[in-house]
Amino acid sequence: MIQRAWKGSAVKQSLLFFLLLFASSTAFAQSDGIDDEKAIKLLSGGLNTDAAARRHLAELRVIAAATPYKLEVIVGVSHQLLGWGWQDSESKNIIRTCANAAAAISADNEGFRRIAASVGRLNDAERSTYAALSALEHEGIPVWQILAHLIGESELQTRALSSKRLLRPRKTAEILLAGFDEKYAGAAEREVRKAGRAPIVNQQSSQASGPSSGQVPDRGIGNYQADVIRVRLVPSLSAQGKAVQTLLIDWKNTGTLPIGQVNATVTFFDADGRQLDEIKNWSVFATYDRKKMIKPGQAHEELNKDGFVFMTPDGSKAATAKAVLTKVAGLPSL
Repeated sequence: MIQRAWKGSAVKQSLLFFLLLFASSTAFAQSDGIDDEKAIKLLSGGLNTDAAARRHLAELRVIAAATPYKLEVIVGVSHQLLGWGWQDSESKNIIRTCANAAAAISADNEGFRRIAASVGRLNDAERSTYAALSALEHEGIPVWQILAHLIGESELQTRALSSKRLLRPRKTAEILLAGFDEKYAGAAEREVRKAGRAPIVNQQSSQASGPSSGQVPDRGIGNYQADVIRVRLVPSLSAQGKAVQTLLIDWKNTGTLPIGQVNATVTFFDADGRQLDEIKNWSVFATYDRKKMIKPGQAHEELNKDGFVFMTPDGSKAATAKAVLTKVAGLPSL
């Protein structure tokens, strides 16, 4: 029977993949102390096959390498999430996002497990969202603030909606994960770096990069884009009556979603083009009010009262300034 099976090239490729994946898992097991076969058996119940469980375990190892949490804890959390009806990709997203939230508040392995479990239980349509959200609040996460700002209600009204079972559990989980991503993205990886480990690149990192047009990577909420229209240096007086310059940055929403936050790195130059100073990640615009967000196609002209007062120690003036957008997002972190 085995000899006949080897005659099929598809079977050969399948077995070869299985053997390579098994060898890779065995190598990892020596370093992270987890029993692969037990983990696969645990995960296969929610993934239907051992092959799917092996792939899932390999992906969990990549996630664990970018967080301060133990792989065995992450495997246990994944087992719970799959058992509660979350799909493969959904469970991994919950783990990544909750690991960031847990790391941001310095939660230990048990704290991370409780946070992920509380979010995971929101997949049960028969359960009230209030218990799960209250559990997250107990862990130290400002969950009512996060939800209130994202759904456009007060914290008091959000609590009331939850207690009256008017918030759909799964939709609440989706909104909450988006809020976690907005507030905590990259926190787990930063903790790993502090510990002196070299994490595998986190695919959900919120670190903005790229062209000066201000485009930032899609973070799961939307693709926010903006362009700098002009950078102005306006003569003005400081509160002490000294002659200073006020930096004003005008920009336009060139994306498809309303913008609530814009940061920029600004470089100041003298008349000869020499750099005088640089301000990194200056908050150009921020609002917590959805009604004041800048709509797609709308331009924002910065008012003098909102500008950055520029003044060098020796009193020299800047002739020009250059602004490169470093963050363009929805509502600011709460």
